[in-house]
Amino acid sequence: MCIFNNPFDFSILNGSKPIVLLGILVYIYDRRYFMKKINILLFVILSFAAGIVNAADHEMHQALKCTRFFSYYERKYNIPRDTLHSIALQESGKVHSHHKMKIVWPWAVNSGGKSYYFSTKREAVKFVRSQLRKGNKKIDVGCMQISMLYHSQNFKSVEHALDPKSNIDYAASLLATKYAQVGSWPKAIAHYHSASARGDKYSKSVFKIASNLSQNKKAIMRYYLKKRHRN
Repeated sequence: MCIFNNPFDFSILNGSKPIVLLGILVYIYDRRYFMKKINILLFVILSFAAGIVNAADHEMHQALKCTRFFSYYERKYNIPRDTLHSIALQESGKVHSHHKMKIVWPWAVNSGGKSYYFSTKREAVKFVRSQLRKGNKKIDVGCMQISMLYHSQNFKSVEHALDPKSNIDYAASLLATKYAQVGSWPKAIAHYHSASARGDKYSKSVFKIASNLSQNKKAIMRYYLKKRHRN
């Protein structure tokens, strides 16, 4: 049982770093996942330790704004484990500037087929607004690259659409709806991208990412170990 009434309320933690603590809570919240996936537990513990020691570097710190929510929304919408993380790596993933590992980026924006990875939410919001003023609505935003052309009406504002929690919640709901319609997760993932033949290629790419996700997590663990050693 979770000791918190609200899994996103960290007011009782007296100033502890909410991002890394939320990450560890989300994984421990499901004890079966805790028991079966010890490597992921180690990943979260190292994330917590790195946050306490040095708050991690900017890129890892930003990536955690997405990754901390995946497990929670997979359980909420009965989505297979690691599906949201794999889709996010396909959609907004970028290679860390100083290390050969791919991370999810919350401030990613795709406009006109070109991807932009902004350092802050403010920069991303400013860019999206400028594109909308120019009449360009073919814009995908955030961790899960939600289309502003087709889904903007489901968000209160550009800021809301780029908010990692709101972005992932909506994407998870959309994916679950697709699954209810087509009855297959590979097809649901394909339709998340496109109902055309392009969707099938996309789905295969996501499943390939999923098959290598443990290696991605191990690379992040090694990164944290080195960072702790240097500190």
